Amino acid sequence: MPDLDPAVTPASRRRAIPAWLAIVLIVAALALAFAWVAGWLSPGRLTSQRFTNAIETANGQVWRGFRRAHAKGVCVAGYFEGNGQGTALSSARLLAPVRTPFVGRLSIGGGSPYGLDAKARVRSMALRLDSDDGQQWRMAMNSFPFFGVSSVEAFYEQTRANTPDPATGKPDPARQAAFAKAHPEFARFADWAAHAPWSTSWANTTFNGVDTFRFVNRAGNVRNVRWSMQPQTPFAGMTPEQREQADADYLAEDLAARLAKGELRWDMVVTLAQADDPVNPSQSWPEDRPRVTVGTVVVESSSAQATGACRDINYDPLVLPTGVEASDDPILAARSAVYSVSFNRPRRETGVGPMNRAGSSTHFNLLARLLHWTMALAILAMLFVGVGMVASLSLRPALVSLHRPLGIAILLLAVVRLANRLRHPPPALPADLPAIQKAAATASHILLYALMFAMPLVGWAMVSAGGYPVTMPGGLSLPAIAPHDPTVYAVLRTAHTWLALLLFAVVLMHLAAALYHAWIRRDGVFASMARGAGRHRSDIGS
Repeated sequence: MPDLDPAVTPASRRRAIPAWLAIVLIVAALALAFAWVAGWLSPGRLTSQRFTNAIETANGQVWRGFRRAHAKGVCVAGYFEGNGQGTALSSARLLAPVRTPFVGRLSIGGGSPYGLDAKARVRSMALRLDSDDGQQWRMAMNSFPFFGVSSVEAFYEQTRANTPDPATGKPDPARQAAFAKAHPEFARFADWAAHAPWSTSWANTTFNGVDTFRFVNRAGNVRNVRWSMQPQTPFAGMTPEQREQADADYLAEDLAARLAKGELRWDMVVTLAQADDPVNPSQSWPEDRPRVTVGTVVVESSSAQATGACRDINYDPLVLPTGVEASDDPILAARSAVYSVSFNRPRRETGVGPMNRAGSSTHFNLLARLLHWTMALAILAMLFVGVGMVASLSLRPALVSLHRPLGIAILLLAVVRLANRLRHPPPALPADLPAIQKAAATASHILLYALMFAMPLVGWAMVSAGGYPVTMPGGLSLPAIAPHDPTVYAVLRTAHTWLALLLFAVVLMHLAAALYHAWIRRDGVFASMARGAGRHRSDIGS
């Protein structure tokens, strides 16, 4: 092999300066792009973390180990019985005439796990339905018939306006008035909160999924819908005097007493939109829209949330089965993103062969090159999608649907790549490469391969431990590889985050090293992966 290390002269050093600057600029640009997507360069940008921080502040304090919103509630269990009337609208299995078990939660609004039931204006029902085809449908519904504001930013400002003043312990009336003036659509919600009758029980409360979803039937026809759970228990209202005298936990006590006498039922009523009906949840649809009763929610039992199955479930409204899709409603996407953070924070509070064996070839084989460049693009895409998924309030559902299949694809490609590397050892590094650089190259490749396996496996295990379905495009569901455990989920989520940052750092170092070989040393190392064996290493870069 010709001499690849000519004498270093002042002139050659000067010629290398532009190459060094280009390497620094490329790596810095990629790092800045990553930081921008993550929201680190724009601290004023509204992210799920910042929104959850505002909820914590509005709560007055943080109750460790509890959800940041709807902290007080009870677990319920039972089944959903489809009646077949929904099959013309959606291909979702549980709308067929079958029984689908669920783990649910009934709760009140507010961030205190010790809130007074009779003081909470909002009541909620959440369900996780596990159908017999391996898919899940998670619902989060509330007693209000429409949302108070029309945008995510307005919802954030509403949360901040309700933050207690440290001097009084109550929200600042002037700040609330300013919010109401800036968002006139809130007047309808305020009127509902002030004048709508209070029900005496969870059992006779209507729970509304105020967001818009899309039902897709087997023929591919799409229809915007909203649904509500309407109680079969007759409505009875509470007077202000009754609310004043009610026990702090009267809703849970009343529920247990009713269930001791028999099961409780709510009919799932789906409202069908017309073409011009808005998806914005602050706007109601006309009363004359068609309604279809598609099944019945049957609650059979209740249990304390401290030990019940619902404690370990994030009722993310965008975990949907085939046949049900999210609409363009931006608040729906934001709810999903904030729910994830709100659920994860309490979880954190409670609990190969040699990689550089020398080969005789001066170039990687065709399969190795294809895998290398395909995986390079996939890994960068996965990292940017992942950090964007965490930071974005509006794009999270779409990014989640990309992130999971990308991770599984990278895992499968890593298996093939490792097998090919063991069968076809990589070219030897240049003999004149300093020993420390050879050691760094070997260590970085071992770390890179370890991360290519660890990242998707930890992510898969994290999703499994969180109790989420591991769904792929086409409705394919992968098996869980970890038991449902919120503590394990929190640990794995933290690990997944740090592994992602480590992987990005390793990718940046790998890129810088590759460009160093291509533009500074010109020793053919970069060309051995960039092209076939048609040219000798000593010709590359000449």
